[in-house]
Amino acid sequence: MTEPRNPAPPDDSAYGVLRIKAGPGGGAVRLATLVRDLMERHQMARAEAVLSHLLPPLHEPNAPALYLLQPGGNALPLGDREWFTTGSGNQEQGRGVRSGGIAGGGFTRAPVGQSLGRGLVGAVAWLGRVWGGAAYTDAVSLDSLQAVAAYLAVSELDAAEVWGWGSAAAHADDAAPVSPFPLADFEALVTYRKAQKAANVAAGKPHKTIPWTDGNQLDLLRGEYARLGGHPGAAVSIAKDLGTTRQAVLAALEKERKRKASSPLPSLATSRAA
Repeated sequence: MTEPRNPAPPDDSAYGVLRIKAGPGGGAVRLATLVRDLMERHQMARAEAVLSHLLPPLHEPNAPALYLLQPGGNALPLGDREWFTTGSGNQEQGRGVRSGGIAGGGFTRAPVGQSLGRGLVGAVAWLGRVWGGAAYTDAVSLDSLQAVAAYLAVSELDAAEVWGWGSAAAHADDAAPVSPFPLADFEALVTYRKAQKAANVAAGKPHKTIPWTDGNQLDLLRGEYARLGGHPGAAVSIAKDLGTTRQAVLAALEKERKRKASSPLPSLATSRAA
């Protein structure tokens, strides 16, 4: 849920290696990406997501640690760097001012930006002021390569435990699976049954039966059998495509024949009405 005036964000790898340390649990999540996740999950604008969800845990005594991504190695702890009231978070040099009057002297540059504090205190103050304000677009406040905060990150473990990172994907995994039926054609039937067989093998159940009665499998099988001429050689060809035996194909076709035979005929009244 980015604002309409914001372009798509760059890849996070542009800011450095997304790791805090080697091994399991050592991954990092860029803070700006975490903000976008909060915006999406809570359906709110950036400023509200930052003020309502991102910053409160960082005010706690046991606040999660912040890191700065590095181009060629693990992220480093934020440390006690100083933060300023500028768009980048750094103290910047202002425009040159002539000193010594018109006749002499040179230009001096006055520093721009007042200190917001050091370390986590300064970072939280800056985030509330810039990311939590409406004056800056996402592209400027979250993604500018000149902004210190664009390189801020937290550990994946903290992102998940404190802010719910990954919970949207988890909920998506819990959603009901999408049915593959109806299958489009015989080729789709072959793909489906081979995939089911592979899944059974992976689950340690290589001999588990794959039902023919699900979806439109039998209709496609009967159609292919008829297309090939409806003779024993057709069953052999189909069995080869499906990776099964001729007997299995004929048994499935017999099941289809019995299913058709047992289907109730329309009543006389229904036929007349039609």
